[in-house]
Amino acid sequence: MGGEYLTFVTDLSAQQTIAKEKTVLTFRKSLPPVLKQVFDYNSNSVDDEYVKLFPKHFQGKALENLVSKMNKCLQNFIINGKYYNEEWMTVGLRTFVESIICPASFVSIFGEYSSSRSDKMTEVERNILKFTDLFPSLIRGYPISILKGATACRQYLWKVLSKQEISGRKNVNGVVKETISLHELYGESDVLPKRLLSFLTATQVNSVPSAIWLLYFLHKHPEANKVAREEIERVLKESKESTSKDVKIEVTNEDLKKMTVLDSIINESFRLHLAPSMFRIATEDYFVEVAELGRTYKIRKNDKVLLWVQMNQMDPDIFEQPEVFQFDRFLNEDGSRKKDFYKNGRLMKCAFQPFGTGLSKCPGRYFAVNELKQLAITTLRFFDIELVNPQAEIKMDKNRIGLGALYPATDIKIRIRRKADC
Repeated sequence: MGGEYLTFVTDLSAQQTIAKEKTVLTFRKSLPPVLKQVFDYNSNSVDDEYVKLFPKHFQGKALENLVSKMNKCLQNFIINGKYYNEEWMTVGLRTFVESIICPASFVSIFGEYSSSRSDKMTEVERNILKFTDLFPSLIRGYPISILKGATACRQYLWKVLSKQEISGRKNVNGVVKETISLHELYGESDVLPKRLLSFLTATQVNSVPSAIWLLYFLHKHPEANKVAREEIERVLKESKESTSKDVKIEVTNEDLKKMTVLDSIINESFRLHLAPSMFRIATEDYFVEVAELGRTYKIRKNDKVLLWVQMNQMDPDIFEQPEVFQFDRFLNEDGSRKKDFYKNGRLMKCAFQPFGTGLSKCPGRYFAVNELKQLAITTLRFFDIELVNPQAEIKMDKNRIGLGALYPATDIKIRIRRKADC
């Protein structure tokens, strides 16, 4: 393809072998062309130090603080949004989700503007959504100059992510502050906005479509809705009473960990709407064995390898009735998280990898899942939501296949109103 050899690996056993290989088949070598094409900077030694910041700021105590911040932001954008109304309104589900997730995620990490500049956040949101829409075209190699409004959009976001602009916002997350310091240390302050744009895109590009499908399945399937509500009420009742004046519902990271039913619903939603792939480049000749065929294949040095993992998610030998939404598919009988799946009696460790595996595994995966849980909690608590046409067949937009979460082909219509007791 494009003058280069590309090996598609669909055999699950071979995928498991390749995923474990960290030396010959590398993910990092594939990044430089993408970073230059999409974000206009060249990868260098700063990236090695940069990636070390994410485990520090997206796990442990830092994650707890981020959950608290995201909780406050979600509720703020919901309560102050136009859909927090006691009268029924009809709106597209994508439109509704974008008005909450996009600004809440941005403010949680990149800081908040003063109340006198609320119009600024509206413009930031518009440009983030535009850039994430352009992302599939950019990553596929389309010149930014031929994509309408793309250059101006990227330049606008670079300005938003400049040190000067960031310093004018409050409650900026520690990972952004340390990224600024790192670029100053290496004398790369001019690259800062470009590298931060790659980070911003990573936090946004899959969150909106994933949130759309989660809310869709929750309101399409009454039983899933019922058990999710029951779990949320039980966990919050067991948790400490809210002491914060900033939020109506206080949710901690420990509370979210206990919500295994919600975990299962999110994973089942992922299984049905994610179309990711895992990309590797061979640094030397490599031989991969496909046990089921009894054959060994040679991957040549500099060949590109694509692990097509969506096929696993829809494999009937792993997931019974794979086209059907089953809210408890990722639950054991005792209610704990189900992690092991088998094919023909063999444990398939790579059967379900929504965030990738190995060195390419998403460092923000805990934040991403928590974000979806918090959205589900707040919307179920604050709103009555109905699908306008619950029997309609919803198709997926295939434009982002291989890149992650797929959007619905159309904006699913919902009826929404604020709950009487909120």
